[in-house]
Amino acid sequence: MCLLRHNCVLYLFIISTWIQINAVESPGTVKEFLNTATGNESVADVLYDVSTLKSNGLIDYRVDNGKGNRSLNAGSIANIFTNNTSITKSSIDRILFDSSDHTPEEHLENILSVLNYMLATQDSIYIEEVDDLLTEIDVLLNEVTYEVFPPGFVSTLDTLSSRLVLEGSRTSSIIRDNLAILMVNSSPQNGFRGLRIVSTGSNTFSDESFEYITVKDPSHLTPDASDAVVYLPERFLDVTGRISFVVLRDDRNYGQFNLQDDRPFITSRIVSVNLPGEQSDDDLTSFYFKDIVHTDGMYADEVKCVSWVQVLASLPGIWTQTFCESIRPTEAGMLHRCDCSITPHTAIYLDLSSVTTTTEATTMETTEDLTITDTIDLTTTTDVTPELTEIELRILLIIEEIKELLGKGDSIYIIDVDDILDEINDLLGIEEDVVFPGELLTLLDDLGTRIHLNGTLTDMIVKDNIAFLAADVGHFNPVIGLRVATREVEAFMTEAFEFLVDVNISHLLAKRTEAVVDLPRSVLDSPRRISFVVFLTNRAFQYEGANVINSRVISINVVNLTQFDNEVVKLHFRPMEEPERETKRSCGYWQFQPDGSGYWSQEGCIFVSSTSSFLLDTCLCDHLTHFAEILIPRPRFSESDERILELLSIIGCGLSIFGVTLIATTAFLFNTWRSVFRNRMWLQLCVALLILSLCFLLVAFVKYDQYSFSCLVTGVVLHYSLLASFCWMLVVAIIAYFDMVAVQYTIANFSSIPNKLLITSGFSWAAPAVVIAILLLISPKSYVRRFEEMAPSGSFCYPSGLALWLSVYAPIAIILVVNFLVFIYTIGHVTWSMRNRNLGKQKMDSMQEAIRCARIGLVLMFLFGLPWIFGLFAYKVICAYVFTVTVTTQGFLLFLFIVCGNNDTRNMWYNKIKFTTKYRRRYSQRTMQSENPY
Repeated sequence: MCLLRHNCVLYLFIISTWIQINAVESPGTVKEFLNTATGNESVADVLYDVSTLKSNGLIDYRVDNGKGNRSLNAGSIANIFTNNTSITKSSIDRILFDSSDHTPEEHLENILSVLNYMLATQDSIYIEEVDDLLTEIDVLLNEVTYEVFPPGFVSTLDTLSSRLVLEGSRTSSIIRDNLAILMVNSSPQNGFRGLRIVSTGSNTFSDESFEYITVKDPSHLTPDASDAVVYLPERFLDVTGRISFVVLRDDRNYGQFNLQDDRPFITSRIVSVNLPGEQSDDDLTSFYFKDIVHTDGMYADEVKCVSWVQVLASLPGIWTQTFCESIRPTEAGMLHRCDCSITPHTAIYLDLSSVTTTTEATTMETTEDLTITDTIDLTTTTDVTPELTEIELRILLIIEEIKELLGKGDSIYIIDVDDILDEINDLLGIEEDVVFPGELLTLLDDLGTRIHLNGTLTDMIVKDNIAFLAADVGHFNPVIGLRVATREVEAFMTEAFEFLVDVNISHLLAKRTEAVVDLPRSVLDSPRRISFVVFLTNRAFQYEGANVINSRVISINVVNLTQFDNEVVKLHFRPMEEPERETKRSCGYWQFQPDGSGYWSQEGCIFVSSTSSFLLDTCLCDHLTHFAEILIPRPRFSESDERILELLSIIGCGLSIFGVTLIATTAFLFNTWRSVFRNRMWLQLCVALLILSLCFLLVAFVKYDQYSFSCLVTGVVLHYSLLASFCWMLVVAIIAYFDMVAVQYTIANFSSIPNKLLITSGFSWAAPAVVIAILLLISPKSYVRRFEEMAPSGSFCYPSGLALWLSVYAPIAIILVVNFLVFIYTIGHVTWSMRNRNLGKQKMDSMQEAIRCARIGLVLMFLFGLPWIFGLFAYKVICAYVFTVTVTTQGFLLFLFIVCGNNDTRNMWYNKIKFTTKYRRRYSQRTMQSENPY
């Protein structure tokens, strides 16, 4: 045994140097080194525990700082502990109490280092071994007010209180002036219910200051009787195990404040309760505190309950109200009650933000010799921030933990991330709303680029609600994607995830797969790291928008690559549910906001619906971030209205095609009609409307589920014919103005302009082509996205976003405004002219005049395309009906006005029909005579 101790000391000295040099090695490599160096696996395990304590900062290995100040290091601990199976008083004296060259902070840190070493290396720790250490801590507490207590101070005392051996006693305690540790080995037979801190009137703790409680006594809950009372949860009355308390006389600033004040102060004893086993949220420990600063009860309503929490050993703890509920006393002169779900160090504090007294108060002046602080003006209130909720606090601590990991440089291992993902997984599994700030999501992506894969090319950590996967890729490992398989349970498992080197149709079967990521082959051009973070639900992406996630959420991160120029990443999703009539499926990515929030955006992604229910939907995106399939709302009419509108559109387009065909027939049959400039202009307008109507019918009967050449051609032709129709409507309006208004004032005579047909045709047919050509030149992918009308069948390739506004809406709006102004001016002028013309003549009947004006106005309205204005209000069902009926039948109505409503054209048809009928009658008579032999 003696030889083993000597060997351990030697190995410990070697390890202390070796670990500093090889800090980047993995835990597995450290253990292999220890096994080789010691030749004894048991010894290696012990030494590995010590080396882990060092690497985690639990043991202070600082060497001489150049100023002659000695601090603990591995060598000095090894020398002192060479011949001792446990730490003795003489060894402690040799290294700790020669503190003349140490600051109080360094001295306290050294004491904590020894305590942590004892906790790590000794199974049994006796009270006499730590008695002098705690005395020295008490002296330091009495002498020094710390800026911030050393990290790990209170957690070390809590751990120590649960590990000390009571040597056959049921209870034991270590009581000093400013600090007390009380321990009970409880059992159902003991009837132990809690602890009472007696009001003794003394400035220090003593044995008379503490009393174990077996029966609740309301008389204990008054300031004269007790400084504090603790009642344990009812469930722990029947539990066998160690229950311990750590009590501090006052606050020495050993934590930061997550409270409303910049500098609040604790006004009670500080009590920590350590219970055996796990404590649930329903296990409430009741604390009753006396305000030992304001004994007159002046600020009783401003006192709040707080708990001190520390998650990371390297960071100071924080005071927070998250885990405690403040319950005001039911009667005056009673202790303040705090019901807490977790039982770290608990106390009460004065909430200065709610104090409105106009006098100045000295805040920490008391007869009990507490710390006296500066005078505080209670009229001054500071800007306060809302108290963090428990979930927000946990998220904040996770962020700090990840930052601490990333601060290690490249020495981050999978095992380091496992605990963090456990915490995130727990948050994602609770029923309350969880809002992950953008910083946390970004930090998770950063971990994927920095983590070591322990000598493998791929690795993963899979929890129920989140999965973390990483791969080093290149020509040596051609991983280009990820597959998430379906499962029988609604939780992730390792078998559900597969790295892919190729994506084929078998991976896209909806029955077998939930999601697939297919990266461009260019990611393999050079060795790089790719990583994925997969979320089971949308719990981490809560926001107030109407979009709903309809798939798993996948974050993709490729080192040194965030955007693709001429390539896209393909994401295939299985929808979790089919969309309702009021929603449609789309691709979304999480757009981060400067304030840490985010929303689901669709820019840069194209949704391609699966052609079969057996296959996954596809998203084509040109960048990398968090992706999902989303359901977005769209305005919809009732199902019956949609069917009627669709039927009216088909009938109206059919009538327009019929009317335009008759106009074209008129032009073909009658040369005199075709020779008139105005008729030739109207004919070309009708040709544009014919193409537009044919495209509308094609869209109504053919649904383009994905981008294709035929979808592109349909979109381009529809776009061109729409712009051409409006250009001809503009020409018609301008010529009507010249013919009916300008000519009377000799402003201009359009008929005198040479080559007017060539000019108007060139403008009307060429201008739309120029707009489309510029659009395709600037944005070749303008027609890639599908435009979905309100009707279920309205799905076709069409410009979207800014391209839609600039190339469709803007030209149409300008033409409609011009035509509307021309219409108003022309109708006004016609009405005024008709009235002036009848002044010296027999007056026309007013009804006839009104009918003629209305007729002219109706003709001009359709010629100018003014019914399209109703399209601006088509989201209302009445306007949708008016728009559908008037616009789709525009070609047929032009036939009625141009052919049927014109006397000359009617006569041409009448003569043509009359001649044809007469010719046929003569031909029939001649045939009968020739066939009659008699």
